Amino acid sequence: MFKKSRNPGGAGHDGLTAPVGVTMVACSEFEARFLLIAGQGGRRTPVFNHYRPTFRFDDSCVQGTVTFPEGIEMVMPGGDWTDVTIQLTQATLMADSMHFSIHEGDRSVGTGQVTRIIR
Repeated sequence: MFKKSRNPGGAGHDGLTAPVGVTMVACSEFEARFLLIAGQGGRRTPVFNHYRPTFRFDDSCVQGTVTFPEGIEMVMPGGDWTDVTIQLTQATLMADSMHFSIHEGDRSVGTGQVTRIIR
């Protein structure tokens, strides 16, 4: 416990690292599976194409735009998982299969999982 060296962590760092063999890359556009939460203070109304929430990946929070596939006009909270494309306002570190949460202000309104990194 005493006199042991540790890697210094920045603000908000919880001391956890990516699992061995997982490559984290800076990404600003990716495909994901997306689910809006209806209960527990989540959304009560649908979202439409070009929805702009905040995404939380481990230690980073970044705004982005959600684009639905052709033929889907809106997504209802509490519905099925939807495949979407997300464009972030700035690049953040992520990996394939990484989970993230979707926020509107201080409310958590959804969850998602990265399926493919585009750029």
